[in-house]
Amino acid sequence: MNTQTPFNPGIAAVLSLIIPGAGQMYKGQVGGGLLWLICVVIGYLVFLVPGLLLHLICIFNAASGAKNTTGTAESSAPNPKTHVRCPDCRELVLKDARKCKHCGTELTPQ
Repeated sequence: MNTQTPFNPGIAAVLSLIIPGAGQMYKGQVGGGLLWLICVVIGYLVFLVPGLLLHLICIFNAASGAKNTTGTAESSAPNPKTHVRCPDCRELVLKDARKCKHCGTELTPQ
């Protein structure tokens, strides 16, 4: 079972429209999201046009790219080299597992 939820660019854009940087946080880029929030707020405090421009760039940035650019989520995602399906419940388990963590079926490590 893949526990990583898929990244939805529309949701990220709407979140950043409502709260600048929230779309980046949704993608797993918390530091970048906080930075966007601070920059957009400062832009609005300076003048409306810079704030609006930064806000639009923030929205487009949230809707583009991968969910997590650090690579941590992608490297731990199940793949055929590291996981197999349990013969009983069909959930993904590690190849060297002795017992399925989902249903408890005894497995033969491969």
